[in-house]
Amino acid sequence: MKKLVMIALVAVSFVSRAQQHVAQNGLYKSADDFAAGRISHEFDADSKEKIVKYPTFYKGILIKSPGNSMKVDPSEYWGFRDNFKDYRFYKGDKYAVGKEEGFFIYEKTNTSTVQNEMYFSREASGPLYPLTIKDLREAFDDDNAVMTQITAFQTKNNFNEIQQLSSLDVIHIMRTAAE
Repeated sequence: MKKLVMIALVAVSFVSRAQQHVAQNGLYKSADDFAAGRISHEFDADSKEKIVKYPTFYKGILIKSPGNSMKVDPSEYWGFRDNFKDYRFYKGDKYAVGKEEGFFIYEKTNTSTVQNEMYFSREASGPLYPLTIKDLREAFDDDNAVMTQITAFQTKNNFNEIQQLSSLDVIHIMRTAAE
């Protein structure tokens, strides 16, 4: 009987997850909307609407539909989702967003060097900082566990203060600090 109840609970869990709709494309008006997964102007792959990325001289995006287009001003939106990938507008640029427990990681391709630049923020609405030991220390100076892990990581790996870290380095630091 217990086994039957457990199977039923698992089945209900799968069904409820399957019924949750996740938008493929759309806009986030604010950091709160992003944190809550609330997308405005939502549309999916089978929609006739498409996100058209502008060249680097224009930092926003264009949403095209038959007979109509909507130019998205980055100053009016927090970010957007394109094919299930989230992006944030910050100071006129677009950054791919990755969320970890307690902080956010951002990636931007530098078009002149064709290299990825990594950034982070403590909150979805917070300023972006380069992903360096120096900037991590400044952003988390009020968190003793994180500061201890930053020092341990820096000592073990012989990193200087301004050397760019990878997102995996920072995830390791933050998760170790949380233990």
